[in-house]
Amino acid sequence: MFKKMIELAKNQFNKMKNFDSENEFNKYNITQNNSIFSKNLDEKISSSQSRISEIRKSIRNTKL
Repeated sequence: MFKKMIELAKNQFNKMKNFDSENEFNKYNITQNNSIFSKNLDEKISSSQSRISEIRKSIRNTKL
C-alpha cells in the first residue's frame, strides 16, 4: 500500500514537471508566432503606406 502511494506521488510529480515544460514550450511558440506575425504585419503596413503614397502622387500629377 505504501509503495503504491509513493508510486502514485512520483507519477503526479512527473506529470507536473511535464506540464511545466510543455507550458514553457507553448509560451515560447506563442512568442515566436507573435513575433513573426508582428513582423509580417509591419511589412504589409509599410508596403500599403508606400502604395498609398504613390497613388497620391499619381493623383496630384494628373490634376496638374
